[in-house]
Amino acid sequence: VDSKENTRLTSHYAEYHRDSEYTLLEENPVFVQLDSSGHEETRIVGKTMESLAGGERISVDQEVVITHKDIRAVCGHADYDRSQEKIVLTKEPVAYQKQNRLAGKKIELHLRERTVTEVHVIEQAVAEFVADSSADASRPNTISGQKLIAYIEGDFVEKIDVTGTATCVYYVVENGVDKGMNRTHGDSMTLFLLANNIRRIILNSKPGKSTGKFLPPGHALPGDTAAKKAEQKKVAEKKKDTRPSP
Repeated sequence: VDSKENTRLTSHYAEYHRDSEYTLLEENPVFVQLDSSGHEETRIVGKTMESLAGGERISVDQEVVITHKDIRAVCGHADYDRSQEKIVLTKEPVAYQKQNRLAGKKIELHLRERTVTEVHVIEQAVAEFVADSSADASRPNTISGQKLIAYIEGDFVEKIDVTGTATCVYYVVENGVDKGMNRTHGDSMTLFLLANNIRRIILNSKPGKSTGKFLPPGHALPGDTAAKKAEQKKVAEKKKDTRPSP
């Protein structure tokens, strides 16, 4: 227990090395960080855990689960550098925030005053955003590229920078009515969001490298099986709703 930093490390088995300030924790290791009022704000669990430099760095292996306020992340390995305020996730990392999902080769959670303000997704970066609770969760807006940085303000992502074969597929819904789908592609792009809705996209590409395509409802891009299935489901439900009662 570190009362100064409001942190707690527990497990069923632990080895403490006083000289090197190193602790090995096994059998249900748990790291908990509390806020100033004593409420839990961060929890990290895994199969094995190491506390380095007197708890300044925490390394976790296998079946890692990190919860921080409304963010939940899973991976095979994680390193939390408390002095740098950064958590690095590797080995198939995935991060969730509300109905949003981010995945890639590596994910970095950047904190400011112990609150996540940026999420960096590095290599094969993919972000899926559902506009709100009334939106079709089977058709999330999808953003992909080699690197993606999501900037969080309050409870929502407000801006996303994407570099390296940047692609965005998003659905246009007005007053609950599906208007179609937009696909935008370029070398890099910046997206501005409001309450999880994409409001503006700025493309940065060499001449001829940027493309954009709009598809009306009922159409899908080649290979977009998720969109096809969602559309088929929609049509089937519509037929069911209009079927005369016996």
